Formats: sequence, structure tokens, C-alpha cells
Amino acid sequence: MFHFRRSSARYCSANDYNTVHNAGNSLFRKKIRAIFSPDGSERRRIMIWQEESIPAVRNFSLKRYLGRWYEIARLPHRFERGMSCVRADYAEAADGLVAIENSGVRNGKFHSISGKARPKGDETVGELMVNFFGPFEGEYRIIRLDPAYTRAVVAGAGRKYLWFLAREPYLKLDELEELREFALTNGFDIDELEYPPQRFCLETP
Repeated sequence: MFHFRRSSARYCSANDYNTVHNAGNSLFRKKIRAIFSPDGSERRRIMIWQEESIPAVRNFSLKRYLGRWYEIARLPHRFERGMSCVRADYAEAADGLVAIENSGVRNGKFHSISGKARPKGDETVGELMVNFFGPFEGEYRIIRLDPAYTRAVVAGAGRKYLWFLAREPYLKLDELEELREFALTNGFDIDELEYPPQRFCLETP
């Protein structure tokens, strides 16, 4: 079995991790086989998970969450197809909402989109409603957050969307393994994760 090498000096870029993953990381594949067992019992559990939302984190501080986050991994979807150097900036807006600036590079060109977010309800729960296009809102659910607010796992209302975010462009390999394990045990298909490169990125404000 291939094991991630644990070292405080070793960080994982997208290229590094794709090399590791393709080399045969059977740790997670074995767990996936256990989840999708031949008798179908575990498969039914996954189907139930897909219909239910994962609880958002509690004791959440939106103020501490503001600032820049780098996208470490994501489940594929059309509006980020081919994007690298993806980052998200959150700041207090004059209207009391949260200003969002998502940016990235596609085909060598810089792209960005602005939006707004608001707490869905209780401000101490990591659950926001985000808006980029007209009156339409989407659910932004922070389902894992370390105490230092340096690593986050974000999902939508179900399991179609998933992002790993960090305050730095790279994670240590054991930190990434921990997030993958969390996603797997919560019903996400981690074999589908993409790892957008964060190397040679355009400098942005």
C-alpha cells in the first residue's frame, strides 16, 4: 500500500498530489470498496446521505473567516472547469453583508466574479447564502473548520459541491489526507476530486 509521507517540511501542490494519487493511493480506494459493498447495504446508506445535508460547524465566527482562502481541491463542476490558481476573498461590505471576490486563471487569462453572502440564520453556525447572479442564492455550508481558521471544507446543500480551502496555497500531505478522509466518511466521492494548480499564479491584490 502506498502511504503519504508525513513531514512538517513537505507540502502538497496539485501536481504533487496528482502524482501521489495516480501512483496508487489504495488507502482510500479500499474504504470506497467497503462503502459500496456488494450486498448493497452500504450503497443504500450513501444514497440516504446524498439526500441529506451535512450539519454546518457550530461556534462559528464570520469575522475570523473573512480574508483570503486558496482552493486546494474541488469536485468538478462547469463554472470552474479548467480553472487554476483559484482563490476566494471575503470582506465586510458596507451594507452589512459579506463581499465575495472569486478569482482564477483559465487558458492563461485571469477571471474573477463578485458576489455577496449573508448568514442563513444563526450567525454562530457556518451556513451562508451566497448570491452571484440576480435574485438567485446558493447554500454555502462550512462543514469542517480547524480551530485556527486555516483549513476549511465547504459544501452545498447536498453532496454535489465540495471544496477544500486553506489560508496558504498548499497543504501538508497529512493535512490533505485528513480532509479527504473526512469527505469520504461523509459520503463524498473523493476519487472525483480535482486539485487545481497553485503554482506560477498571477499576482492579484
